[in-house]
Amino acid sequence: MLELQEIGTERSLHLYRTLAQTFKSVNEHAVSGSKVHGFNPTAYGVLEVLYMKGAQPIQQVGAQLLLQSGNVTYVIDKLEQKDCYTANIVRRTDVSSLWN
Repeated sequence: MLELQEIGTERSLHLYRTLAQTFKSVNEHAVSGSKVHGFNPTAYGVLEVLYMKGAQPIQQVGAQLLLQSGNVTYVIDKLEQKDCYTANIVRRTDVSSLWN
């Protein structure tokens, strides 16, 4: 019985190492691909969230990327300066106008 547990543990560790190496490879490829187009990983992540989910409040974009809303605002402002994105997200000041 102990030998079966050891075999299972070895297989689990091997699977974990394989998945970790695969993730590292895919992540490096994604980062290098985004840098070719002039984006850092954060800007690419913001663009991806906005593309996949559509217009969203800054707080929701930040929550999905585990970023502070100030960082998301900064990234969006930089993307607007590069003419990569036109902000049509709901900013905090715009939310109050929704109820008027």
